Amino acid sequence: MQTSENSDFMKTVEEIKLSEERAEKIKVDAKEKAEQIMKKGKESVLKIKLETNDETVKVKNKHLKGGEETIETEIKAIVEKARHEGDALKKKRLKKEELLSILKEFTGTL
Repeated sequence: MQTSENSDFMKTVEEIKLSEERAEKIKVDAKEKAEQIMKKGKESVLKIKLETNDETVKVKNKHLKGGEETIETEIKAIVEKARHEGDALKKKRLKKEELLSILKEFTGTL
């Protein structure tokens, strides 16, 4: 009887040992899967962050370009206005010079 009890006991011990090994393997496998999921998650987050940063830069550049075009348009308008004002001043100056010339001629004839 003792042999039967001894063999049942050893069989139980062996089953417990196998169950513990299986449980440890399941635990290790689960940990590896969790690490893989975390790694993929971090990679996805990094990819999304990089794409978002790229898109942000594109949007900023687009707005800057639009602002640059607006500024260039305004500068052209200011330069054109200054050109017209300069032309008007030249005309006034010419008229004054013509008047002075006519006046000198007139006074010279007296």
